[in-house]
Amino acid sequence: MQLSLKKAFVTPGYEAPISCALDFSQVEYVPGEFPFREPVQVQGRLFEKADMLQLELTAAYRFETVCDRCAEPVTLTGEVPVSVVLVREIAGEENDQIIAVPSETLDLGDFLRDYILLDIPTKRLCKPDCKGLCSVCGANLNRTSCSCKKQYSPFEVLKQHFEE
Repeated sequence: MQLSLKKAFVTPGYEAPISCALDFSQVEYVPGEFPFREPVQVQGRLFEKADMLQLELTAAYRFETVCDRCAEPVTLTGEVPVSVVLVREIAGEENDQIIAVPSETLDLGDFLRDYILLDIPTKRLCKPDCKGLCSVCGANLNRTSCSCKKQYSPFEVLKQHFEE
């Protein structure tokens, strides 16, 4: 969605609500993984404040992936609040709170994509206490007790070399 800011920059007291659904289905999170199967819902407002524009948004998303421990499907949801000042140009260093929009047009999808991707947890779990998979037989320990007698250690192979 292209957000035209031309009128907002020149109208004192300008205020407009923002409500839209953005299609992120083509956003690739990791190679081959397109986890946004539903549109991202965006609500907020744009308003003039001291010759600058304030953009306040909330982007609600659903992210479908697999659990990092047990490989079961998991759907994560989140809401990302965004509050930035939009200006035509910056007379100094850019920062995360002030965004220069010299073209007076803001692509809301491109703008919000980074905020949403940074909000996704780096450890994606089906539940906080997920037990994962047995390292020997591969059983999902959330569903069943493992009957393996020997606990496998990734250092077991090295241990055999030192015992000889």
